[in-house]
Amino acid sequence: MNIDYTELSKTYDRNRCYTKRLIEEIIEFGSFEDGMKILDIGCGTGNVALQLSELINGSIIGVEISISMLKMAKERALTVVCTDVDNNPFPFANNSFDTVVGAYIIHQINYVRFLFSECYRIL
Repeated sequence: MNIDYTELSKTYDRNRCYTKRLIEEIIEFGSFEDGMKILDIGCGTGNVALQLSELINGSIIGVEISISMLKMAKERALTVVCTDVDNNPFPFANNSFDTVVGAYIIHQINYVRFLFSECYRIL
């Protein structure tokens, strides 16, 4: 799938966002707690990470392939790493995160099994 992320980043937050209630449900379902280390895969402009950080006091790192999306996330004072999570190892050590979130990403992944194995490795 070929997507123009530079153009998409301009309207991303209007079309790819969650309600506060849904973020609260994600936190509850995932048993998120203050102090957790959270990885947001395919973080886009960082909108989900930002919403999470407003409700819990944790360490959230976002990974994203699009430079334009990462630039916007970084402008929001989020910690971000540029990487392609599709069939590439995460640039993190084993057991370095407490939980992983990924909004609007799974349909972009060609190698889902590999992605899940990497999530397992870093958890």
